Amino acid sequence: MKECLSKVQDFQFSPYLLKNCTIGTSFSDAIVKPVECVTDKNGNLRNPEDIPEDMISSYISYRVNFKDLFADGFRMLSDSESLGRIYQLAPLFHFLQKKDYHEKCLRKALQEHRDRKKFTESQISMLLAIHLLSQLVFPSYDPVLTDTSIPLPYIMSNDVPDKVVICPCGCGRTVFYGNTGIGTTALWYGNPDILVFPNGDVCGISGPPVNQISECDEFVEAEEQIVEVERELSSLRQSKSIGQFSAQAITFSYYQASIQQQNSSNSGSLVSLIPTIAISEKGFDVYMYDSVNEIFFRNCRDPLPLWNEQLPTNHNATINISSVFILWMLINHLTLKPAVTPAHVSLFGGSSSLGIDKEQIHEIKRTVTMSKHFPVPDIQEKINLTKKKTV
Repeated sequence: MKECLSKVQDFQFSPYLLKNCTIGTSFSDAIVKPVECVTDKNGNLRNPEDIPEDMISSYISYRVNFKDLFADGFRMLSDSESLGRIYQLAPLFHFLQKKDYHEKCLRKALQEHRDRKKFTESQISMLLAIHLLSQLVFPSYDPVLTDTSIPLPYIMSNDVPDKVVICPCGCGRTVFYGNTGIGTTALWYGNPDILVFPNGDVCGISGPPVNQISECDEFVEAEEQIVEVERELSSLRQSKSIGQFSAQAITFSYYQASIQQQNSSNSGSLVSLIPTIAISEKGFDVYMYDSVNEIFFRNCRDPLPLWNEQLPTNHNATINISSVFILWMLINHLTLKPAVTPAHVSLFGGSSSLGIDKEQIHEIKRTVTMSKHFPVPDIQEKINLTKKKTV
C-alpha cells in the first residue's frame, strides 16, 4: 500500500464562483458559468472579471490540494488497522495485476479509432467503462459471467447513441445499459453517460457532449490560461461541456446528500463534498461541489492524464498509475470521505451559492432522485421558473 500511495501525484483545485446560472433545465441545456475567484488583501472573494487588468496582480488566487480534500482517506489508507476494513481495495489491486491486459485492450482500440475512426465517442466511453472504471469496483466482471443476481458494477446510459452489445475492443465483455437519469426539475436533470456503483453507492461520470463545436472556451482563470491543449482534452473544456459537467456536479451533490440523509441516523458522518468525473480517452477533469457549504472546485491547469505517453503515436503507451489511484478514490468517495476544512469554509463558504431561497433548496432536496422521466413544466410555468431562478 505504501508503494501505491507513493505513486499518487498530488494536484490542485481552484475554487469557483457560479455566475449566470439558470436552473430548471436538462444538463445538456444548462447555463452555468464557473469563474475562478480571487481574494483581496482583506480576504474578500472577488470576481476577476470585475477587476481592472492592471490591478489583478495584487489579488491572490487560491489553490487547494487533492490530498488535503481527501486527508481522511489518505489517513485511512496509511493506517494498517483501518486498511484491513477497506475491502474496496481488492478490485484496485486486481486491476493493477491485470493492468497489462486492460492497457492492451484500450491502447489497441484507441489507436484503431485514431487511425481509421473505427469507434464513436460513445463507444470510447464504453471502452473506458469496461476496461478502467468498472474494474475499480466490485464485482469485476469476466466475459463469461452471466449471474444476473450479482449487482452490476456500472451501467451506460440507455440514451447513448451507437449502442453495441459486446465491448467494442472485441474482448467479449457485455456492455451493460440502464437508466442513469438523475436530478429534479427544481434544479437540473438528465442522464450521465456512465454510472459506477461502488459498494451500493453511485458515482456519475460523463464524456464530452457529442458533436460539439471545436472552439475551446476555458474557465476564466486569474493567473494563467492553457495556451494549447489537444483536441481530445480541450473537448472537456468547451463551454457546452463546462455548463453540462457543472450542472451534473451540483445536482449529483444534492442527490448524494439526500440519499445519505435517508440512509443514516448520524448527520455528522455525511459526506457533502461530492465529485463528478468528466473523462475523455486521454484525460479527465474532477468537479467537486459541497451542497452544504456551497463551495465549487475543479482541478486547475490541464485535465489529469490517463496515459504516461502520447497516444496514438506511442504504441506502447502505459496507463498512469497515479491517475488510476485518483479515480479509485473519487469513485469510492463515500468510503474515503473527502471534505473541506474549516479554513476552506471560512474562505469560500457560500461562494458558489445558486442564489435561491430556502424554500427552493428544500424543494430540490425533496424531489432530487434517479428517474427515467422528469416532468417538464408547461411553457408559461417554465418561463416563470426561469425568470425566478436566474442568478
